[in-house]
Amino acid sequence: MKFIVAALAVLLLAGCDFEVYRYPCQDPDNWNKAECQKPLCEVSRTCPEHIFKNDSVIKSIPQPVTITPNKGGCK
Repeated sequence: MKFIVAALAVLLLAGCDFEVYRYPCQDPDNWNKAECQKPLCEVSRTCPEHIFKNDSVIKSIPQPVTITPNKGGCK
């Protein structure tokens, strides 16, 4: 009876589709959060650059863009 319950539990849990990340910054949804931005993640070495190192995933991290106003004004 215990074997049946254990086998049923394994089958039910194996059907669950959820991703668990060891570090919050491994989750691409968190890459724009403060905890995954430098300098906060630099201390714990959990920045996406540190976690993935030379992985191709890192190339998809959106880089911040600096917009400077036009000195000549709007045309």
